[in-house]
Amino acid sequence: MISGVPLLLATGSSFFIIRGYIVTKETLFVQRFVWNSRIDLSDLKSYEIDREAMKGSIRTFGNGGLFCIAGYFHNKKLGHYRAFATNPELSVVLHFSNRTVVVTPDNPQQFVAALRDIAA
Repeated sequence: MISGVPLLLATGSSFFIIRGYIVTKETLFVQRFVWNSRIDLSDLKSYEIDREAMKGSIRTFGNGGLFCIAGYFHNKKLGHYRAFATNPELSVVLHFSNRTVVVTPDNPQQFVAALRDIAA
């Protein structure tokens, strides 16, 4: 019975894999294995590439590394934030009026360029 726990845990967690991001004029879609998580961009105030954004973070609720880093975190630099990440060194920080979100696209420069294009 116990030998099946790791397999069950890995199978269940695999549904939360972050496969990528889609930026539209109003929404950022975080592509998961079976569904997309939706982030409304209408209140986006600023964004920045920051390789060290997640350093020193404490997970308050979520997954800290099994197939992704997703959930709610806190650190001195960002305060409370939500992460949809796979590689913290590729962090892009999205600042909204009442929240902060960290994503880690494969190409942060291209992702920021897409955000810049929709803001224009």
